[in-house]
Order: sequence, then C-alpha cells, then structure tokens
Amino acid sequence: MPKYLYHATPRLNAESIARNGLEPRSVGGESAAYLCMSGKESGAVTLKNQASDILFRVDSANLNAEAWSERGAGKSEWRSTDGIPPVHLEYRRNLGTASQKTWRKASAYPLGV
Repeated sequence: MPKYLYHATPRLNAESIARNGLEPRSVGGESAAYLCMSGKESGAVTLKNQASDILFRVDSANLNAEAWSERGAGKSEWRSTDGIPPVHLEYRRNLGTASQKTWRKASAYPLGV
C-alpha cells in the first residue's frame, strides 16, 4: 500500500468531507458501497471528467491495510468499505498558488482555498 492515498473532489463537496470524513458511496460492480482512493496524486485528479480542485489525502498508516484492495488498470485505485474520519485527512488545492497547494489538516478547511 502506498504511503498516502488521495481523493479529489469539487469544492462543492469539500466542506462536507472536511467535516464528516470520506464515506463509502460508490457501487459500480460491487455488492456493497465502497470508498475509492488513488495511490497516486495525479491519478486522483484524472479519475473523473469533472473539475476536482480540492485534493484530500490520508497517511495509509492510519488505515486498516487488510480492508483495502488495489484495483483498476494502471490507475493505482484502492477500494474499501471502510470510511476515513476527518481527523486523518489533509487537504490542499489542486490548482492555485504555492500557498494554496500546502497540505493542511481537514479541520482547518477552508483555510487556503
């Protein structure tokens, strides 16, 4: 498992994630809802065809590695039915100034946005 897993989202969703954490919501082809993260920062911002300006990351040391599995063709996609509480999340802008691209604890959101 990579040191960090990443999740990109439009600004519209970022405040809720910073407050509530990341929850399993995807269901594509699985029997239960799952959380989808990328093992690569670049992969997180290219998984969908929408503007995902806020990037969240979690240090994988804070995760139950047994609950995560790697999927996807070359995208380093990781899935789990576990959620990630906000205390373990950091965020930054994907696009913007150097200051806006500084990693911050989710509890500081929307500082730097």
